[in-house]
Amino acid sequence: MYESSRAPLRLSFAGGGSDVSPYCEEHGGIVLNATISKFTWVSLKKIPGESVSIYHSDGTFEQFKTLDDFISKGISPIKHVCSHFKDHHNLTGGLEIHLRNDAPGMSGLGGSASFFVSAINSLRLLTLSDINKYDMAELAFNLERQKLGNIGGRQDQYAAAFGGINFIEFKGNDFVRMNPLTIKQDVLLELEKRLVLVNLGKRRKSGDIISDQVKRVTEHNSKSLKALDETKKIAISMKHSLNKGDLDDFSKLLSTAWEAKKNFSPLISNTYIDGIYEYSLKNGAAAGKITGAGGGGHMMLLAKPNEEEALKRALIKKGLLPIPFTFQMHGVESWRG
Repeated sequence: MYESSRAPLRLSFAGGGSDVSPYCEEHGGIVLNATISKFTWVSLKKIPGESVSIYHSDGTFEQFKTLDDFISKGISPIKHVCSHFKDHHNLTGGLEIHLRNDAPGMSGLGGSASFFVSAINSLRLLTLSDINKYDMAELAFNLERQKLGNIGGRQDQYAAAFGGINFIEFKGNDFVRMNPLTIKQDVLLELEKRLVLVNLGKRRKSGDIISDQVKRVTEHNSKSLKALDETKKIAISMKHSLNKGDLDDFSKLLSTAWEAKKNFSPLISNTYIDGIYEYSLKNGAAAGKITGAGGGGHMMLLAKPNEEEALKRALIKKGLLPIPFTFQMHGVESWRG
């Protein structure tokens, strides 16, 4: 029997970047995000012997004689989760692992965090460990930072663990408060209908962009600090817009959020991204922004009412394929089969 898990990817509407140290410790962070029906998947089971086999969705395969061999020589970052469970939850060798991701790496959709949360959940089931969603999110965050050296905030891990549309507050260290929004169904469906997601291509490493942002915050760069302060205010206003069902106001705030985000660091946008954004505004989009750290990855566009299909056709003419999705109101899920 396989122990399987899936954790959703996310869209960040506003506030992303304010959850990153040292800004969130000094000023507090606020993020408004939503999980979508794109996932990372992890299935694993115990097998006879001590070997470890890893099957990747691209058809590649890894095999090791022992768990220790995999932890020391393996390519997949799941080795870091296995190492933690070996040290703290009595995980032993004899493992068959299958991995899948619905989005490519460096997509700006929080895929790395989603992968770690999904892997933690499957190994939690396998080892019969008592780990709640807060602890899963924190463990995923710490493993990404300590083992992979990824720089960033906590919004992705908590989104993957809890799911839904959330207003998340950060006060530094491990203080995180999840505030799920209860939005009227007709508002939620209209927002879902009008959102268009496209992959602009591989972006620069998020760590490069976030490192530049951190450097600017540490140096008390007034432009970057003002932009981070502004994006928190936008997230608060967006929350009110969604609760009121005012998508016109939400659209204006999304546009403002993108302009503020570009002031975090000059690495966030470029002439290609700006060109696609301006093209989209001329072909049915009312607003939009990059969904991750920036520099590429996925762009989220909010179409004007009933112009989403015209926008999609225009994007296809540019060689950009819209990616269908719905909102995912559940976080990490697991099953046995």
